[in-house]
Amino acid sequence: MGSNSINNVQFILLTTTGLFAWGDEDYVLSSSIYSSSAFKKLTINSQSNGLPSGVTPENVKMMFATNGTLAIVTCDGAGYVISQTNAMRGDGSTDGATTWARVQTSAGNLTNIEAIRGTKGALMALTTDNKVYTWGSSTLLGTETSSAQSSRNLATQMTLPETAGTTIKMIGMTNESGQTNPSSYYLLYSNGHLYSMGNNNSKQLGDFTTTDSPNSSSRNWVQPLYASGGSAMNDINWISPNEHDPNDPAINVINNSKRIWNWGSNSGMMLGRSNITSATYDPGQPQNNSPFIAASSDILGVETGGHTTMIAQKCQEKFGYVGHATNGSAGNNADTNWDKFIFSTAPVQICGAETGNVVLNDVTQSITIGKPVQLSYAPSGGTFAIVSGPATVSSTGVLKATGKGEIKVSYTKSDACSPNSVTITIPAANVLLDATDDFNAGVIKKSIPGNVKTNDTPPSGSTFTYSGTPTLSGTVPSGSTSTNTKLIWNGDGTYDFSTTIPGVYTYDVPVCTSPAPVVCTTTKLIITVTDPTQTTSSNNKPHADLDQATTKVNQSVTLDILANDGPGNVGKSLGDPTITDGPSNGTAEIVGGQLVYTPNPGFTGTDEVTYQVCDSPTPPSGNCATAKAIITVLPNGVSDITEAADDYKNIPAGTASVNGNIKTNDIDPLGRTTQTNAQSNVYISGKGTFNLGTDGSYTFTPDPGFIGTVDIPYTTCVTPGASPCAMATLHIVVYNTTTLAVNFGNITAKWINGQLVVGWTTLGEKNNDMFEVEVSKDGVEFTKIGEVVSKAKDGNSTEAITYDFAKSANEMGLAGLAILSIAIGAGLMRRRKLMLSLAMVSVLLIGYSCNKNNTEDLKSEKNNTYVRIAQVNKDGSKTYSKVVRVVNE
Repeated sequence: MGSNSINNVQFILLTTTGLFAWGDEDYVLSSSIYSSSAFKKLTINSQSNGLPSGVTPENVKMMFATNGTLAIVTCDGAGYVISQTNAMRGDGSTDGATTWARVQTSAGNLTNIEAIRGTKGALMALTTDNKVYTWGSSTLLGTETSSAQSSRNLATQMTLPETAGTTIKMIGMTNESGQTNPSSYYLLYSNGHLYSMGNNNSKQLGDFTTTDSPNSSSRNWVQPLYASGGSAMNDINWISPNEHDPNDPAINVINNSKRIWNWGSNSGMMLGRSNITSATYDPGQPQNNSPFIAASSDILGVETGGHTTMIAQKCQEKFGYVGHATNGSAGNNADTNWDKFIFSTAPVQICGAETGNVVLNDVTQSITIGKPVQLSYAPSGGTFAIVSGPATVSSTGVLKATGKGEIKVSYTKSDACSPNSVTITIPAANVLLDATDDFNAGVIKKSIPGNVKTNDTPPSGSTFTYSGTPTLSGTVPSGSTSTNTKLIWNGDGTYDFSTTIPGVYTYDVPVCTSPAPVVCTTTKLIITVTDPTQTTSSNNKPHADLDQATTKVNQSVTLDILANDGPGNVGKSLGDPTITDGPSNGTAEIVGGQLVYTPNPGFTGTDEVTYQVCDSPTPPSGNCATAKAIITVLPNGVSDITEAADDYKNIPAGTASVNGNIKTNDIDPLGRTTQTNAQSNVYISGKGTFNLGTDGSYTFTPDPGFIGTVDIPYTTCVTPGASPCAMATLHIVVYNTTTLAVNFGNITAKWINGQLVVGWTTLGEKNNDMFEVEVSKDGVEFTKIGEVVSKAKDGNSTEAITYDFAKSANEMGLAGLAILSIAIGAGLMRRRKLMLSLAMVSVLLIGYSCNKNNTEDLKSEKNNTYVRIAQVNKDGSKTYSKVVRVVNE
């Protein structure tokens, strides 16, 4: 900010998008740049961010404003100035008040700048090699023998009072309008030595004189004193001169004992030394006014303004304010001059200058059971405790909920300001079960199996139950009915879904803990179903799966969010994702098709980003789907978590095999190498064979003729077989490119009173001729045992049709030895009413024993009996249902 006495002030703000200004024009920037008092984004010299050409907001290290001038320092040590006074530009030019100037010396650009400070008549710069430069209309170098100040339009090196191995900690200036030589300089060294030089009309040099310096060859830089003729100020820790206003030269300092001292102009009672506004003062301390006591109050921070001083005092949550209060500046709506510090603002904590009160900030976001969050607290060195509720807390404030319920946690520091203990409450409603939404995909008329339990983690000592019935929610695809759309829910988290209508189906799934007390929540099951025979349908929505990642506090993370997504229509691809919502506690952007998330400084917990993916190219236009990316941000020191996200692959029927790597979108927050629990030659009945390596590489070989969804859970661990581990699911969709003749619904197979009874439902038929019932001992090799003619008129139907088939042991005996072994294994020979069949079996077994040495092989198969239905088109081609296991009744 820059000002000129009362009600004449302009404010400058730098954001990640550039410079903004508001307030009275001309008090920092020329009205040619900014001619309004409203809050406004600045464009300067055609630069939309208001900064010098080539400088981005992220590259700005510091910014300083004073009356008529704005200066910045970049991270690479360059200095730039825009000023209404040409000499203040520091580049030797007279280009006016509307362009930025790069600060230069007579030898070229001034580099390695650490800081720029100044006042209305001059600026000074500190460089990383401990040099100080100055420029402007009223400057001194420290080599003069008189106090006459000179105009310099290039940065010129000053002569310093100390040169032997000491570094400069702070620089500053103040100004006294109306004086021929208005500027005063201050240097604070890291050893605590404070120096001043320049105008001293209002005692602003602090040496108990009013004599300007330099005034001789031996008096240039002087040292402020604690008393007339007393010790020099060689123990100063912080300085704050009045540098933003051209009037009322003064300075406040804090020494190593944390005591405040000040001197110079008391205009508006700004020093708190008396109620005489015209007075000027040598170094001294403000008047006592409880809770401020000059001799004992620890001052942590101070800021000197035109007519005002503000302090942050230990054990006081509010700012201390002295001087001219106007427009609510003291926080109490008063318009008066205060000659003593008052504390009436809202409670404020300054980062890096906390006032010593015990602070434990409320946890405003929801927390997930088992996911740690870092509590925000001050000061350090205290003790945490769980007052009540299911949770643990570490000595560093890492809180982890272990169950559902209200949590109270306290923080105590015995030697802190009173009160020295704070307790916060996290409502039970903000403690969430670790039950995550589930996604799946498939094609119409084919089974889509899944398990919502895979990515859920119950609280310690509990399990999750899924006995409640899921309900459809949201927009149901047009044409979907209870007849042509079925969700078979098994009560243990597993399910089987099928439909004849493409679209996105969303179910609300109840999830509850067990044993008592029972706590329930609701998750989403989102199933995307497509008709692969339609290649430009807006009903074929892209598959957008949930993405998950874990990172550490203050650390960005990149998510390959497209790794488990896919286009809705065959032949299309996905365009770049776009962010549609979130995050709440950080920033997110799409870079090269990936999501880059950066948490807010200090944030820990869970954040969400919603993104959209769309089919490309058109048609159809606007065929899009949305998904969430859930990011967990861990506190420092937490290492018992790794993360895995679901994977998705779709391939056309007839593909020999498909391969990939499930670790593509799995992230370990500590960058550790993870290994996947291997799966070798796992045969998925009726679907195909799956192999998974420890490095995450997989191969799936579908069975000939298989069309549908394969749902394969996997586990990945930092240490093989040991925690931390994470579970996720690989979804593989094998799609048909020609219309399926039959959409199978539910299929059952049972042994009932010596008969194999098979039942099935079709949800739709097209050009269907008949069905063939097939059985198998191993789910691989099937034998036909019967036929059922289609009930659909001319083989076509859009309604549900139920079919039944039964075969006795006697009839199966006639079918051959392979079926005979199934009958034996099923225990049918124990039934007295099948004596005739038993006799036949005995004869057949004699023949069988001539060809097989060990009949025990048959008995070992008794629990492995499978059935599938072959659908035969009128042209003789076939498709197959899913494989079901026969149960005994």
